[in-house]
Amino acid sequence: MVNNLKIKKYWLNSLCIVLCSLASFAQNLTDKEIGFDVNSTTVYLKGLGLSKETIAREIAMMREHRQKDFTEMKKEQQSFFQNIASKKSTTARSAKTSAVPQSEKDVLQTLYNATNGASWTNKTGWDFSTEVTSWDMNTRTGWYGIVVTDGHVTSIVLGSNNLNNMNVTFPDLRNLPFLETLNLYNNSQLTGPLTNFQYLTSLKNINLNSCQFTDTLLPLATLTKLETLIVTGKNITGTIPDEIYNFKNLKDLSIPNSNITGGISSRLSELVNLEVINLHTNPNFGGTIPDQIGNLTRLKHLDISGSGITGPLPASLSNLVNLEELTIAWNKIEGTIPTEIGNLNKLNMIWAQTNRLTGTIPVNMGTMPKLVHLLLSSNKLEGAIPISFQSLSSLNFLAIEDNSFSSTFPDLSNLTKLTGMRIQSNKFTFADFAAQYSTYKSRASIFEYAPQAKTDAVATVTGSPTGSVTLKMHEDGRFTPNQVYQWYKGSAPGGVAIPGATSREYTLSNLKAADAGSYYCVSTEPQMTNTSSTTQNLVLTRNQITLTIKNCTAIAGNIKTTAENFYPNTESNFTFETTATGLTYEWSVATATGDIVSVAPSTTAGSYSYTFSEGGDYIIKVVAKDAGGCSTTFTKSIQVVAEKYCLKEPIDFAFETTTPGLSYTWNTSDASGNIVHTTTNSTGVYTFTPQLIGEYLIELVVNTASSCKTLLVKNITVEDCTPIVSCTQNSAMTPKVHSLFIALINKLVTTPNGTDVNRYARNEIIALASYTTSSRAKIFKFVNTTTSVSFSFSQNGVENDVFLPKSASGTISGIDLSKYFGSQEITEVVTNYNNGSNNPAGGYVRNIDFCPAADCSPTIGKMNIISANGAGKSSTNNRSKI
Repeated sequence: MVNNLKIKKYWLNSLCIVLCSLASFAQNLTDKEIGFDVNSTTVYLKGLGLSKETIAREIAMMREHRQKDFTEMKKEQQSFFQNIASKKSTTARSAKTSAVPQSEKDVLQTLYNATNGASWTNKTGWDFSTEVTSWDMNTRTGWYGIVVTDGHVTSIVLGSNNLNNMNVTFPDLRNLPFLETLNLYNNSQLTGPLTNFQYLTSLKNINLNSCQFTDTLLPLATLTKLETLIVTGKNITGTIPDEIYNFKNLKDLSIPNSNITGGISSRLSELVNLEVINLHTNPNFGGTIPDQIGNLTRLKHLDISGSGITGPLPASLSNLVNLEELTIAWNKIEGTIPTEIGNLNKLNMIWAQTNRLTGTIPVNMGTMPKLVHLLLSSNKLEGAIPISFQSLSSLNFLAIEDNSFSSTFPDLSNLTKLTGMRIQSNKFTFADFAAQYSTYKSRASIFEYAPQAKTDAVATVTGSPTGSVTLKMHEDGRFTPNQVYQWYKGSAPGGVAIPGATSREYTLSNLKAADAGSYYCVSTEPQMTNTSSTTQNLVLTRNQITLTIKNCTAIAGNIKTTAENFYPNTESNFTFETTATGLTYEWSVATATGDIVSVAPSTTAGSYSYTFSEGGDYIIKVVAKDAGGCSTTFTKSIQVVAEKYCLKEPIDFAFETTTPGLSYTWNTSDASGNIVHTTTNSTGVYTFTPQLIGEYLIELVVNTASSCKTLLVKNITVEDCTPIVSCTQNSAMTPKVHSLFIALINKLVTTPNGTDVNRYARNEIIALASYTTSSRAKIFKFVNTTTSVSFSFSQNGVENDVFLPKSASGTISGIDLSKYFGSQEITEVVTNYNNGSNNPAGGYVRNIDFCPAADCSPTIGKMNIISANGAGKSSTNNRSKI
C-alpha cells in the first residue's frame, strides 16, 4: 500500500489576507513553529529596496503564507490516518494479520530512544512489550504514527511530536526495508546531518519540513523512488544534486525556507511528472527561470517566491496548462509579463508582487476564468488596467499598488466576488474610479486607494509683464465635477494658500515680477477623501509649475493639414508650420464646448496624429514653447463628418414614412446649380453615383395623391477616397536606403562611451550620406541612452533629425515608413525590433530621402595629396590616402 503524504496548497481559498485586516489576524502559531525567520526575511526585503511600510505589509503576507502551509500539513497528517482507518474498515484483511519482524521493531526502539521518546507529545501505543500495529485515528488505538502493511512498517508519521535527537546523528532506519513514507515535519529539535537517510532506498515520500538538520541534499540523492521530497531548514545548504533530476517518479519537489544555492537548473525539466515545485524563501538561491520549465506540463503549483530569482518570465510558462498557482513574489524578476500567460485557464492565483516587472498588463490576462487572486504590487508596471478584467468572474482580490498605472479604471462592479482591492500609489485620479466608487466601497472588505502620485507634469510657464497666464490641474481632462481645489504659491507641501484660487484653472492677470515663483494645486473630493482612513484619504496634488516673468516674443506659425475633410475611425494628421527653431509642442484635442478628448505628451516633433471616434466639431490645439520657456497657443477648428461620400461609389438614400400612395422626385445638383441626375419613383429609394468631386445638393419632392408636395434637401460633399500612398510603397530604392539607415542605427547604438561617433560609424555614415539633405557626411548632437538613440545631420538645427526608442529585449530591425511623404517633413514612424515587438510612439525621422530618383552610391577610389619637392618633382613619401 502506497501512502502519499505531502503538502497540498489549499490555503488559497481561505487566505486571510484577502478577507480580513492583517492587523487583526489571530496568530495562533508562533514564527518558530512555522519556521519563519522574521529577521532574515526583513534583511532580504530591505535588499529589494522596499520601504518600512511595504516591508511590514509583505512580512504579514509571508507569515500568512507559511502559516497556511503549516496548517494544511497538519490537516494532511490527520487525513492520512483517517484514510488508513477507512481502508481498514472496508477490507477483509487486518493490519494485524502478520506480526512485524523483530528487526523492524528494534529499529522503532532505536528511533524512540534516539529521539527522546519519553518526551514525545504523543507516544500512545509505543509499548515494546506489545505487537506493533497501525495507528487508528478513529479509535485512538495502535502505535501512534505507524502504518503496518502486510506485516511490515510502511509509514512513520510523527510530525509536530517533539522529537529530539539531542545533537547526535539521526538513527539508521535501514532495517525498515518496506518503509515508503517518513514524515517528521515540525520537529525543530531534530538536528545534525542527513547521513543515515541515504539508506532508505524504498522511500517514496519524505517530509523533513521545519526540522533543523544541517547538511546538503546529497545524502538524499540515493532515494531514487521518491515521489515526494520535502526538506526545509536554514542549515540546509548547497545546490540541488544532479542525481535528483533522475527521480522520474518525483511529483513534489519542496525545499523552501532553506539556504540552498545554484538557481533552477534547466535539468528540472526532466522531472516530467512534477506537480509541485516549492522553492520559496531561499534568499541565496538566485538564477533565472529557464525556458525549459515549459516542459513540465503536469505542474500545478510553482512557488519560487523570496528566492532571489532574476531575469525575465519566459514565454514557455504558457505551456504549463495545468498550473493552478503561480507564486513568484519577492524576487528581482524583470521585463514584461508574457502575453502568453493569459492562456493558462486553470490559474487561480498569481502572486507576482515585489519584482521589477515593466510594461503593461497583457489584455488576455482578463480571460482567465478561474483567477481568484492577482497580486502585482510593487513593480514598475504602467498603462491602463485592461477593460478585459471585467470578465474575471472569479476574481476575489486585486492588488496593483506601488506601480505607475493610470487612466480610467475599468468598471469591475459586475465582479460580485471581488471583495479586496489595493490600487494606491499609482497615477489614478478621482475620475478614474468615481463612477464605481460606491459599489466598491460597499462591497469590498478591503478597498485601499490612497495615496496616489502627483498629477500632471512638472512645468515651467513664462509670462510677459502686464500679460496673463492660466495654470491648470488635470490638464488631461481626468477630473470630476465634485472636486474641490486650492492653489498654493511656494513648494509643496509648504506653500501658502492663495485666497480665491479654488478652481481647476487659476489665471494670473496683469503679471508683475512678484508673481514669479512656484505654484501647485491640491484637490479633494467630498466622498472619496475619507479622513478617517489613511488608505482612503485621497488628496491629489498637482506637480509644481514654475512661473517666470520675462518679455516674450510671440512665436509665428499655424496648424496645417493636408486633409480637407475629417472622418471617424480614420487617422487625421496635423503639422505645425513655423520658421522658429528649438520648439517643443503640446498637442491636444477638445470638443467645441471645451471638453478635453486627448492630450499628447510634450514632444519636439511638430506633427500630430489622432483618430476620432465620432463626428462633431472639435478644436485642435498646440502650445509651442521656445527654449526660453515662452509659449504661444494655436488652435484650429475642424468638423469631423460622420458620413463619408466617395467619388464613383454609390450613395443610397431612402425616405422613411408610413403614409401610403406617395410618389418621389429626386434631383441632384452640383455646386453651380446644374442638375446632374434626376429620377421619379414610388419606392422612396434613390441611388446616386457621383462622377466628379465637389459639393452636391440632394432634393426630394414628395407628392401625395391630392397633389400636395413636401420638399426635403440634404447637402453632401464628395471627395476622391483613393488612399494617398507613400512613395516608399513603390520606390525600388526604398529598401536600400532603409537598409543603410538601419545599419547606421545599429552601429550607432554600439558606440563605446567617449568614442568619436563620426570615426566609429564612418563607413555607415558615408553610405547613407548621399540620401540625406546634408552636404556633409557627418552627424551631430548624437545621444545614445538605454532607452533611445537620436542625432541630427545638421550642426545648426535645433531639433534632431532622427529619434528612435529602444527595446529592453530586442535590437532595432526596421521602421514603418507608410506615413513618409517627403524628406523635409518630420515623419512619425513605428520602430520594429528583432524580437517581433514594436513601439508605435515617439519615433520620427527627417531629412532622409527614402524615395531617391537614382542610386547615389559613393564612388569608390582614393585622393592623393602630393607635395612638390622642386620644379616638376613630387615625393611619393608625402602621399595621404583618403
